Amino acid sequence: IVPLLRHSSKTLTKLSLNFGGLLGEYNKISDEGLQTLSQGITGLSQLTHLILGFRTNRVISDSGAGYITQLLPSLPHIITLNLQFLRCWNISNRVMEGIASNSTALRQLTLDFRDTSLTDIGATYLALFLVRLSSLQQLSISLNGEKISDRGGCELSDAISCLSSLSHLSLCLSRSETITDKTMKAISTMLISHPKLLHLQLSFPFNRNITDEGIVIIGEQMSKLSHLTSFFLSLIHI
Repeated sequence: IVPLLRHSSKTLTKLSLNFGGLLGEYNKISDEGLQTLSQGITGLSQLTHLILGFRTNRVISDSGAGYITQLLPSLPHIITLNLQFLRCWNISNRVMEGIASNSTALRQLTLDFRDTSLTDIGATYLALFLVRLSSLQQLSISLNGEKISDRGGCELSDAISCLSSLSHLSLCLSRSETITDKTMKAISTMLISHPKLLHLQLSFPFNRNITDEGIVIIGEQMSKLSHLTSFFLSLIHI
């Protein structure tokens, strides 16, 4: 892959690479592999869209993921970024710390870190990154809510409130047993800052602590979103 990337370094504008295990198989891409891959991507000076997906991996650590998060300063034209470390159990807060050190002109951002070791600290770093994305129009965040509490949920909501250009928002905190109505109130307050939101998706699967009060709070604010064209809410518990 890397020789191909280097050959296209002056022309490539969109890149999508996905490495995932299927049918219970584990992805065996290592930190060394991510280092090599990042070296190939660094030279793509015309890149505007970057999608990198790593799924079901017990080998990749924060060090390897760090090579990916350090790419942004070398890609000045990036407007769409999609990073997925789904079921990469060794990924922790250090990755979000690396992301937070960047400042870009992103318009579309997707981060999927479900089934990782991120906690409220990681959510704080992510919030610090989000407040600097003044041009962001579309945001999708999927985190492992099992280790994120109302503290992280509220900090993310406050950060999203600062994104004045936002039109599409998707927020998922999976296995979010520690998320309560307090986060619902913070999300409701955040929605006040986005009266022209077009798309909204809120997902808190496997949650027993969000009550009728939290849903009512969200519902009351929804009635004020006059430009909304699509809405999805999931509180499924199996």
